[in-house]
Amino acid sequence: MAHRIHVVGAAGSGKTYLATAIAAALTADHHELDRVAIRRSGDGRQVAPVPWPERRAAAAEIAERPRWVTEGIYLGWTEPLFAAADLIVWLDIPWWQATWRITGRHLRKSLRGENEWKGIRLLLRFLWSTRRYYLGLGGDPNREHDDEATDRRMTAAALAPHAVKVMRIRHGRDIASSIDWRAA
Repeated sequence: MAHRIHVVGAAGSGKTYLATAIAAALTADHHELDRVAIRRSGDGRQVAPVPWPERRAAAAEIAERPRWVTEGIYLGWTEPLFAAADLIVWLDIPWWQATWRITGRHLRKSLRGENEWKGIRLLLRFLWSTRRYYLGLGGDPNREHDDEATDRRMTAAALAPHAVKVMRIRHGRDIASSIDWRAA
C-alpha cells in the first residue's frame, strides 16, 4: 500500500481535488506545496516567494514522514518528495480541460468574493502561463523563484528517474476511477 504519494500537474489539472481525496482515504497529512513555496500574510494573501533552501528543507522534512500526500507543480526543490514517494501521480490532462477548470474556479471564487486574483486580465494572464506549460515554453526548473519554469517536457524529464512509480493520468474523467486508494 502506498503511504507517501506525490501529485504533480499543471494548474487546473485537479491536483488539490485528488490529493485531498487520497489523503482522506489514507488518513494521511495533505500538503499543498504552494503553501511551502509562497509566504502569506495573516489574511492569506500571497506576499513573497520562500527561498529555495527553505523550500527544499521543508520538502525533505515532509519526505521523512511515514505517511503523506503532497501536491504541486514544482520540480527542482521537490526532488526529496519524488525520491521518497511510493507513488507519483502525474495529472497530464488536456489544456482545454485545465482551461475550463481554471475559468470555472475563477468565476466561483469571484462570485463568492474570495478571489484574490480579481478581474479578467489576471485570469487571462494565468491562462496564458498555463498554456506555456502545455506548449513547452517553460524555462529552467532549477532557476530559483521561477515558479513558471516548469512545463510538460520538463515534468516528464524530472519524473523519468522515478518512472516505475509514476501513474500518468491523461484525462480528467480518469482521475476518480484510476486507483482504489485503499489498495494503492
